[in-house]
Amino acid sequence: MPAFSADSLLLPSFVIFIIGTWITFRVTHSIEASFVVSFIKTLVFFIYFHFVFDGYFTFLDDWVYLESAKYIKLQGYNLFSFLYQNHFNWVLIAASIAGDQHFLYNLFNLFSFDLFGIHYFSPVALNVILTFFTSYFAYRIVRLLGFQQKLSILFYLFFVLHWDTILWSSILNLKDILVQFLTVGAFYQILLIEKGKKRWIHIIYLAAILILFLAIRFYLPFFLGFSYFLYRFILFLTRIKNPSVSLLIVFSGLFSFILLFILFIWLYGGDAILHVYLSDFENPFIGILRYLFMPIPFHASEHYEYLNLASPLDYLLIPFFFYGMYHAVRSGQKFFILLVIYFLLLTLFYGTYLELQGVRQKVQITFIFAIFEYIGLLKLLFRLPDIKIFNNFRKPKVIV
Repeated sequence: MPAFSADSLLLPSFVIFIIGTWITFRVTHSIEASFVVSFIKTLVFFIYFHFVFDGYFTFLDDWVYLESAKYIKLQGYNLFSFLYQNHFNWVLIAASIAGDQHFLYNLFNLFSFDLFGIHYFSPVALNVILTFFTSYFAYRIVRLLGFQQKLSILFYLFFVLHWDTILWSSILNLKDILVQFLTVGAFYQILLIEKGKKRWIHIIYLAAILILFLAIRFYLPFFLGFSYFLYRFILFLTRIKNPSVSLLIVFSGLFSFILLFILFIWLYGGDAILHVYLSDFENPFIGILRYLFMPIPFHASEHYEYLNLASPLDYLLIPFFFYGMYHAVRSGQKFFILLVIYFLLLTLFYGTYLELQGVRQKVQITFIFAIFEYIGLLKLLFRLPDIKIFNNFRKPKVIV
């Protein structure tokens, strides 16, 4: 499969550069930095699809997304006419074409065809653009968490140019970048709700994100909801001075969870989901290590060799990641506890479910890896005390 012509790549490259420059300038207020960041991201995309692409770094999933979107496009639809002309039936039609309820990324591909034509690179270009928006939300999160302005800008640059962000968004047509965007967006809305900023509008935004999750990776709203429940539960326990009362509440909570789990299995056929999970159950010790530390540097499996560029850096920053997580939790900014809980729950789930142990599953939480790596670098490499990192520190309003 030949690489694409420079002419066909001109429009998506231009759009990536313009949008990237605009968003980066909003954060950095520096024309030079905005141009450099956008140029790097655009150049990687252009070079890969003009000089390197031959179809080797592709998988079954990405072609399924493309073909389903192509089918809709060849029926004479664009995204908006497809949604408008089919009224409320578009959900059923999209799900039927996609083969299951995870049709959101198929429509994402359709939208990319509307913008850039029916090409493999079209949804990839849209993914690259999406990383700028994701990085902007990540920047807003660290600002709300009290990071200094300069350190927040540096985190934006660190995240938008993170090797995992660049590689996963610039080569493959996979939904994980969109999942990451929704994940960071969900955490941003939760933090705004915690801060009490126009609470109702952000609850509506959060609800919309959770609904979108159902159409791309249906189980993530449950993990987000359960993570938030545990987060609030832990905050509640920290206010109780009597250890016996705390212990009683913990056991009561566990008992209630078991009862609700049994009720779920009985009422909603959860036993079928449980059977699927248990049929692919993996030894947690082996599975969690595989999930966290694969691929080993320079030992990426076939069709994943491009990760040999990123895996050495990932391994190099492992101690910074865990050290940063430790200091983030101890910083007094309680929202970090929610990020840690979500990270641990997903790690446990993917680490015990063999079918979903691919390296792709970590892409959706690149933000969590990046923020703790960044804090670890600030603490270990630059020896910055918390007061230098969190000079605008404000405790979030706690909803009782």
